Formats: sequence, structure tokens, C-alpha cells
Amino acid sequence: MDDSSNNRPAKRFCAEKALEIIEQWSHDPTDDDEGLPSVLSEEERDSDSSTSSESNDEDSSSDEEVRPSTSAAATRPKVIGRGRGRSSRARGGSISNNVSRQTEQQLQAWSEITEGETRNSFRFVKQGSTGVNREKVAPDCSELDCVLLLLDPVLDDLLKDLNDYGMLKTTQNTPAKEHSIYRQFEPVTKPEFFRFLAILCAIGDDPRDSIKSFWATKRKHKRTPWFGATMGRVRFESIYHTFLHAGGVDAEKQAKIEPFLERLIKSFQDNFYPEKNVCIDEMVIGYKGRWQYKQFNASKPSKYHIKTFGLCDSKTGYLYNVFTYYGSDTLYGYRPETDNDSSQAVKVFKKLIEPLSKGHHLYADRFYSSYPLLEFLRSQSFYYTGTVDIRRKNFPQELKTLHLDFKECKWFGAQNEHYILTAFRDKKAKKFVAMVSSNSHVAVEAVRTKRDVVNKPVMVLDYNLNMNGCDRMDQRVNYYGIHKRKSTKWKKIFFWLLEIVNVNASILHRLSRPEDKQKNMSLIEFKDNLIEQLVDAAALSEMVPALNPLAAQPQALPEPVSDNPTIRLNGKFHQEGSFGKGSDRDCRVCSGSGPKRKRTRNVCLDCPGHPHLCKGECYRRWHTCLVYKM
Repeated sequence: MDDSSNNRPAKRFCAEKALEIIEQWSHDPTDDDEGLPSVLSEEERDSDSSTSSESNDEDSSSDEEVRPSTSAAATRPKVIGRGRGRSSRARGGSISNNVSRQTEQQLQAWSEITEGETRNSFRFVKQGSTGVNREKVAPDCSELDCVLLLLDPVLDDLLKDLNDYGMLKTTQNTPAKEHSIYRQFEPVTKPEFFRFLAILCAIGDDPRDSIKSFWATKRKHKRTPWFGATMGRVRFESIYHTFLHAGGVDAEKQAKIEPFLERLIKSFQDNFYPEKNVCIDEMVIGYKGRWQYKQFNASKPSKYHIKTFGLCDSKTGYLYNVFTYYGSDTLYGYRPETDNDSSQAVKVFKKLIEPLSKGHHLYADRFYSSYPLLEFLRSQSFYYTGTVDIRRKNFPQELKTLHLDFKECKWFGAQNEHYILTAFRDKKAKKFVAMVSSNSHVAVEAVRTKRDVVNKPVMVLDYNLNMNGCDRMDQRVNYYGIHKRKSTKWKKIFFWLLEIVNVNASILHRLSRPEDKQKNMSLIEFKDNLIEQLVDAAALSEMVPALNPLAAQPQALPEPVSDNPTIRLNGKFHQEGSFGKGSDRDCRVCSGSGPKRKRTRNVCLDCPGHPHLCKGECYRRWHTCLVYKM
């Protein structure tokens, strides 16, 4: 037998002992690389040294196996065997990284539980009082007052950008053609913009095939004289199609709308602060035109759309913060195509919750839910509840093979006791829903349905109650929104924001009243009142020239003629006028008293309905005699 065989048991013993110590050390995460225990004790090292010295001369050139060293460099264990002395770093990373990874997996471990609750405690720090800012919103404010609270901080800059852009385009198109809209551009004033907003609100309530149809005069059943009396069609279309601009005159791409959006969001936040529960979700703007930032999702109501992310108050649906997705040009680093483990969702949440104080409870769907997001929100002192995609990492692996019967639920608790996950299968549901929360407990609550009583997890009930804030805002915005009409890229976002102003203002108008006087005014009623108040505010301003009643008469429906003596016999001067050819009517005084009817185009411009009166005696009798008939 070869003498070198006498040395092999000692070598095998050293290797087995080294592996045993490595395994013991890997289970103790408190040790680091510098504090690793020695591979062998002193007695074992001495016995090994004496055994190996006998055959040192015969087997000194052998490289098949490596002997452990007693020097300081040997305090790091080495794996003996096929690797020919390769360290664990060469085969996939340092031992400390492997241990930290194992420790992290242990902290993320889940186990099925039947009772318990999360151990997070974050204090909700209010910024003053939640809800309406009572310092700015008066208890008896009108619909127009609430809208101006949100628009006033941005209106002056908007009018300046609009007028600067109009002057620039007029200069660039000089000399203009005879019928060009650039031939005579007049700056838009604030009262005129009020009338423009009033027409936008009215157009959203009355969907027609084109903008021109609202000023139609040929068809009697299509006549709407209010539009012509409020603003001329040419002037409205010049602002709507050409001169409307919300950014600098040389702005490009998202710079055309982003400054306006940021100022408007700041106004939203100054007049309202949400309650503890808020929700985050996508909010889409339907758009089928050409734009590099346009998205496609067949599951959305508008398959082709512009994507935005919004944060809304769960109780009222008030939009508190929002930003638009611009692909790789988005300033917040969001890219759906790289959102494999929802690490980008952390950036979305970080941007949206920036103006919030700590302690809020956030609700979102499974598009965002991930373990990194849970850890980020917990580090920022925010609670989170949301549905879970069971394919995501660091969630219970049992979910992938879990089978639940109808109305059955199970709970899983994280080993760190920071999160609880529930799986519940409702009646008629094909699959169960998985939901995770950092502020919940294991409990069910009886819910009465039409036929029976169902025990549902409290986490599911809490999610259903507080997750619909963004959906409510989306629903109300699309009722009567002008943004649904055909328009160009950034104008879609602009008109969508104007509709959000109306919805947020309606929420402020309702909440500003005392609780016993609050009533659920419909959005269409709020907008009808707003339209009237916008037109009245513009008409009462001295900057708005008086409207000529004769100019609107050809397209206006006749007003009822009143012979009220207190009006026609008031002793004031009544202006006499005349309509054009084809507008003759029976005289109110002499017609019908004789065998022939007498018709005239002469009218009184100051009496209601502009009664037709013959010149001379008939005109005098109408304004001086109580019984005017001849």
C-alpha cells in the first residue's frame, strides 16, 4: 500500500470539519467575514500536523488535494475537493453576500396563520385640518367662487401665454389673406375667457357632430341662440382651434402643458387636504391621434389613450396629485416595460406621495404591489393595502398551487410580522383574490347579500371601501367632458384638466356647507349654475362691450311680447328701431281693428319682445295709453 494513503483520512477529516463549520456559521447572520471561526481547534490542528509530517517528503509534490494552513490567512475556510481549492467567491459571490441573501429570504418568509395582526404603528400627522381649507373656501361660496379658487392662480399666466402665442402667430402670418383668422387678432381678456369657459361647459353637455353646429341658424330645430349671444363663432373657433396655448411660445412636446399642470396641481393642494385613506391608480385620457406617448390597452374603456397616474381622496374622490406618462421622457423614471418586480412602482409612489404627511393609508391594485414597495412605504411611515399578483417574488409560494372553495379564505403572515396576506374566493369567482396589507388583522365580517350572509375578510371589505376614489373621479370627468371631442395632443390633457377643475370645485362647493345643509348636487346641475354665473360675471364687467340685441335677432327665437303697463308706461325714453326685410309683423295697436291687417318692420327696442308698432300714432298710444287698441 502506498504511504500517501495514510495521509488521506486526515485530509478527509479536515474537509468534513471545514464544511461542518461553514454550515454552522452560515446560520448565524451576526458573524462577518473578519470574525469567522477557525476551521480546526488547536488539538485537531496539532494531530493533523503530526500525521501529515510523516509523509511530507513522499507526498510534497501532490496537487490533488490542499492541506489546511495554520497561518492567519487560513482563518477563511476553503472548500476541498473537485474545485481544486476555488473559493466560494470564484463560484458565485462572497460568503457574506450569500449569508445576507439567506437572511433576507428568512425575513421575507411567510407562513399560514389563523390569528394575529400587523405590528406597524405610524401616527397620522395632519397638516392643519383635513378636507376643505376653511381659510380660503367660504361657507356660502357659489359655484363660480369654487372654480375661481382653483383657476385664479393659473389664469393670469394662461392668458399671457395665449396672447403671446396669438401675437407671434399673427406676426408670422403677416400679410394675411382676406379671410384669415390671423388678419385681426385681439388679446383675450379675462371676462371673454369666462364666456369661452361657459361655452366649453355647454358643449360638453350637448354632444354634436361639429363645433359649427352650435351656431347653426338655417335649421330651426337646431337653433341655439344662446351660443351666438355669448360669443361669435369665428372668435370662439379662433381661440379653440388656433390661439389656445398653455406654455411658452417656443414650448415643445410636454413643455406645452406641464407648467400649467404643475401650477394647477399646486392650486388643488392649497384648497384641500385628503383624509387618512387615499388611493393611487391609473387615469386614462382617450386619444386616437398620432403621438409618441400614446398607449394601448385593450382592457381599458379607451383602448388608445394618454396615461396618467393620480392620487385621490378615498372618501370624496378629490384629485390631489397627478402626473402624465411620457415614455422615456417622463421626468420620474417610470417605464412599464421594465417593471418586472415593481421597482419602478416605487418611483411612481414616491412622486405622488411627496406632498403628503406621514401616516396615510395607501390603496392600490396589483399593478403596483410588490415587496420592495411595501418596504419603501414602511420606511416612509405609510400603510399600504393592495391586491397581489401571485407570480411576484417574495410572496408565499403556496399561492401558486392554492385551491379554495367558494367563500373560503386563508391568511399568511410574514415572519417579520409587518405584513398580512389573505386569499379569498368569493361566490361565482373563478379564481381567488390575494391581498396584502401592512395595517390589518386576521378577522372576518358578515356581509348580507340578496340571498344569504357571506363572511368576508375585513381586509377585503376595507379595500373595496377605499379603493374607488380614482374610479369615481374618472367616472365623473367623462360624464360631460369637452376633452372627449376631437382635439390635438396636449389640448386633450388641457381640456381634461379643465373638467377636473369642475369636478373638484363641485366637491369643494358641497363640503364647504355645514353638514346639515350639504346636499348631493348632480354634476350637470352644478355646471348649469356655473355657466349662468360665468356669463353674468362677464356681462357685468365694464371690459365687456354691450351686446347688440339686433345682431342676435336673426338667429334668436322671438321673446314673448309683454304689454305690462308698468314697463311700457314707465315714462322713460323708448328707442325705436327697424328690422330687415322679411321681418314684418302685425302692428300691436292697429292691426285687427279694421278690415285689413297692417304689418310693419318698425319695433320698440326697449320693450320686452320688441313689439312691432307702426310709426307715429301707434308708437305713441303703446307708450302712453292704458288701453292702446284702436
